Amino acid sequence: MPTTSIPDLDSLLGTWRLIIQEARADDGSTMFPYGEKSEGMVTYNVEGNVMVIIMRPDRSLFASNDPFNGTDQEVREAFEGCIAYCGRFELDMEAGTVTHHIEQASFPNMIGTQQVRFVSLEEGRLSLISPPFFAAGKEWTFYNYWKR
Repeated sequence: MPTTSIPDLDSLLGTWRLIIQEARADDGSTMFPYGEKSEGMVTYNVEGNVMVIIMRPDRSLFASNDPFNGTDQEVREAFEGCIAYCGRFELDMEAGTVTHHIEQASFPNMIGTQQVRFVSLEEGRLSLISPPFFAAGKEWTFYNYWKR
């Protein structure tokens, strides 16, 4: 039987690559916010910083090849297909959580928030699971699984 544990700081530190991100709603529905093959990285460093990026790998290229000259549709697809943020983190082994204190983010409403995740480590796989939150008329829980 696999062993699940709360990681200590040493086992949390470093860079992790996204295996899968899945959102499950209170009505039983499931979605993949950045696609079933989303890609991403999360990095925790010894100074207490965290950086996260998750994206759709199939986003369209801008026809102009100019990041400041995309069409409205190109910019919208690029923004909706990616989330990135960074800030400080704190690990609470007793509560089984890691809290990301957001300082910069691609979605401006995240700035200044604290994103709590239930954290566990099982056979080299890092799990970060959100508490339920309300969006698009449903209560969702996000399940993010990472590997080194």
